[in-house]
Amino acid sequence: MYAPEKAGKTSFACFAPNPIFLMTAGETGLLSLIEAGQVPPTAHFPDDFKTWGELQGAVRSLIKEQHDYKTLVLDTGNGAENLLAASVCEENFNGNWADYNDYGRGVRIAVPLWGKFLAALDVLRIDRRMSVIFLHHAAVKQTANPTGKDWDQHRPEAIDKMWGLTHK
Repeated sequence: MYAPEKAGKTSFACFAPNPIFLMTAGETGLLSLIEAGQVPPTAHFPDDFKTWGELQGAVRSLIKEQHDYKTLVLDTGNGAENLLAASVCEENFNGNWADYNDYGRGVRIAVPLWGKFLAALDVLRIDRRMSVIFLHHAAVKQTANPTGKDWDQHRPEAIDKMWGLTHK
């Protein structure tokens, strides 16, 4: 689900069947909504995830440990992509973003790892019978029209090659 900030993505996900939230770095919307009494108390991991390894560990724990959650909410998908990109940049390019971005080298390394992450979410979906909701911020990208006026397209704020896997 993607929409601009404050459009109700988090509120919507709170009313999914027995959800648990995984919040990436800086995502505090759920906590603000709970504190304001706008949504019911909703299960979430106690801290927002600041590393790719922490996020993967949370998914592994949901796969392996006993729980009665019915829905995993990833808040946000683009935040998770950014954690993966930072991990790949640090591990493969010594934290040098210029090297990561050169000729798409970093994304080429990240995409298969993203695919494995999505496969782990499929294990939750199939084996644990959980729904999975990705919340994404929206971005407006101008699309060139070769026969007329260009137009704006609302899309998820995402790394294109990773979004290509996600939306499938």
